[in-house]
Amino acid sequence: MASNVITLPKTREQAARLARLARRDRVIELDITIMEDDDRFLEQRAWRILFGLYQDCACVPWSKGFKKTPGVAFTGRMRSSQLPKFLNEAMPFVADGRARVAVEGERMRPRLLEVLAA
Repeated sequence: MASNVITLPKTREQAARLARLARRDRVIELDITIMEDDDRFLEQRAWRILFGLYQDCACVPWSKGFKKTPGVAFTGRMRSSQLPKFLNEAMPFVADGRARVAVEGERMRPRLLEVLAA
C-alpha cells in the first residue's frame, strides 16, 4: 500500500546540510513567505524585518521586485556564505509561525535555530 505522506528531514540533518552549504560560496535560492496575521502591526513588522534582512544579506540587484502579499512566497537569491547571518535573525519568525523560509526548496524547520546554536 503506497503512502502519500511526505516526510521532512530531521532538524539535525537539516542543520548539517545547511552548515555544509554555508561553507561553499555559491548562489542559492531562498523563498520567504509571510503568514497572514490578525494583528496587522505584527504582519507589517515581519515584512520589514525579514525583507530588510534579506536586502542586507543579498546584493543590490537581487533585492528588488518583491510585493507585500501575505501567503505568497518571494523567491530571491543570495550567496550561501550569508545564509547563517540570515537564518540567525529569520528563524525566530519561523518558530513563531509568522513566516516560512525555504532554502533551495527545502522548508526550514521551526526548531532549527536551537539545533544550530547547540
